[in-house]
Amino acid sequence: MRKIILSVFLLGTGFVLTAQNPMLNANLKSESCLIDYRSLANAESFVQSPTLNSREFPIPVIENSREISVIPVGTSANAFSYGWGGGQRSIVNVNNDIGTITNMHRMGGTLDPGGYSGDLGYDISSNQGFSWTKMIAVHEADWYLPGVYCGPIDVARYPSHGVYNPNRNTDPDAAYTVHFAPILDCSNDIVWGGYVYGRSKIGNPADSTKHYVSSDTAAGYFQYIPDGFTVTSLGDFWAIDNNINLFEDIWLEELILNHGIWDENMEDFVLEQSKLSCTTEFSDFIPPCNRVEFSPDGQTGYIVVLSDNGSIEISSGRSFYPILYRTEDAGQTWFEPVPVALAGEIGIGGVHNFLTDTELEEIFMGVPPPRDEIEFTTAFDFDLSVDVFGNPHIAVIVGVTGFDAYSIITDVSPSTWKIYSAAFLLSSTDKGEAGSWIGYELGRPVSFRGWYDEGVYEDNRIQIARDQTATKMFVSWLDTDTQVSAENNKPSIWSRGIDIVNHTLTVNANGEPLPDNVTVNTVAQDSAYCFAMGNEALDTGDGTYEMVYVYENMEAFYSNVQYQYIKGFAYADADFQVVGIEDFNIKENAGIRALNIMPNPVSEHATFELTLSKSDIIKIKITNLMGQTVKFLPARKIEAGLNSISIDFSGINPGAYILLVDIGGELVTSKIIVE
Repeated sequence: MRKIILSVFLLGTGFVLTAQNPMLNANLKSESCLIDYRSLANAESFVQSPTLNSREFPIPVIENSREISVIPVGTSANAFSYGWGGGQRSIVNVNNDIGTITNMHRMGGTLDPGGYSGDLGYDISSNQGFSWTKMIAVHEADWYLPGVYCGPIDVARYPSHGVYNPNRNTDPDAAYTVHFAPILDCSNDIVWGGYVYGRSKIGNPADSTKHYVSSDTAAGYFQYIPDGFTVTSLGDFWAIDNNINLFEDIWLEELILNHGIWDENMEDFVLEQSKLSCTTEFSDFIPPCNRVEFSPDGQTGYIVVLSDNGSIEISSGRSFYPILYRTEDAGQTWFEPVPVALAGEIGIGGVHNFLTDTELEEIFMGVPPPRDEIEFTTAFDFDLSVDVFGNPHIAVIVGVTGFDAYSIITDVSPSTWKIYSAAFLLSSTDKGEAGSWIGYELGRPVSFRGWYDEGVYEDNRIQIARDQTATKMFVSWLDTDTQVSAENNKPSIWSRGIDIVNHTLTVNANGEPLPDNVTVNTVAQDSAYCFAMGNEALDTGDGTYEMVYVYENMEAFYSNVQYQYIKGFAYADADFQVVGIEDFNIKENAGIRALNIMPNPVSEHATFELTLSKSDIIKIKITNLMGQTVKFLPARKIEAGLNSISIDFSGINPGAYILLVDIGGELVTSKIIVE
């Protein structure tokens, strides 16, 4: 069985990989993206067969002092449903319009005796996670391809999913789950090559569809396993795959864009495929990860890969960095790729400065170079979200490039007892363009990679969610207390929130400017394997932002899995206290952080006050929660001192809206309820 080896792709070229900077301590431990996680699935695909699952799991519902509950949901025949190494991302979905959480997975396990790991189903809560309906089947594998033995033709692996909610209705039964998964139809080498996708009506799961797509190799489409997936507010879905000819082990330097378009007459999706050029510094270098996401209005979207296309001099041939493709017309056209420089003179200041001087001396044998000459790299997976303004936000682990190319130093500093990396939110303030990036350091892990079964590993699995207004981002990742395990194989979930308008970060439960350990004092502590985070935080209606997590309770990757939902971990506005960037000084008037608008809720007119140090230009608009403008006030000049601003809300339909006020380039927002 062929394997795509990422860390040794240059060995056959005759080049010797050496550090660009000779001062780097070559004895420090580092990690590479050894094998794409999907390669091992080739072997996994043959060991799974329909059998009776007899192992029983305890079913705990445990609450700690923060009133966090751990609630069992569905089961699977094994742990590969959530992927490994980096894993899938679009497997837990939150839709605030209908108060619904869905968890997509492969079937089998104790709740599905005799069930098969090639089938797909989901668990659903339509009351914000308080109660669940489990194991709703949406895909049942048909067994053999007539006339040709190829194993089960549509055995599903590594599903992605979302929810399509027509016209933002409030009835969960009228919405649909949407699933997309690779299948084993042998149209790209001896195992992979096919997709299966479909939709299932939540109110009537029997009303489901199933569509197959095999690799069209004559047209140059060599399908594998998509990483990126999303369902937009317009009702489209997008699934992004690397175009890899597995027959010849050739990376074609293209992405396959699978675009599902809702047909109202059919009440189903029609799939369109296209290819997007994704050149890399070396022709056999495969990007280890890609993601896709759109703004709340569905118009501005991004496809992002971790890669190296040779365009950043300090990173060329050495380090990973994000590369963005942007659309502003709902995916009809995509702009040329934009690299995000982490290192060098045009790099991100937050990345350059997260390590202490002492740590740099440890890394560089006592003589560190200037910070803008240090090679920084991302790790091997990431997550993506888009805010209400159409700007991208990337959650990723960042560290120093190791002695070998495309590796990351993961040794522990003897001075800080942290590894030489950090969890970051990389945020753009101008549609991803160069010079618009802010690096928010969120926390320093103490572990990086843990090994479970033979050949199966898990990195920090960093993920992102946005609030319903898409003005706050929440980032979570796995880490292991080194007093419990020296490796990252006893993981707990860590989390932090970022207000991307006010540039503030959350403090933890003790009021410290640090991330929270979500799972401490719960059954999930030290065992939150392969956790998945919802795409949005739950809007609970009381001014808090509740995170949505599901993890796999298991003994081994090849054994039965009990999925566990974590209920109750939330942030409030008061938790955002730490200024995220020290040099945020846009204007003399900077410092305006909130709008005290009265009354709220409002029926006709509302007023807020601003005190300015100098006269400036004010622009005001009101958008719905999808980011669509419902009212715009022409720009006008206001004077220094106290200003009272009145806005007419009459004529705006009842509901929740966002008030956006631009004062000389400084943006301030407030949520408004219109009665």
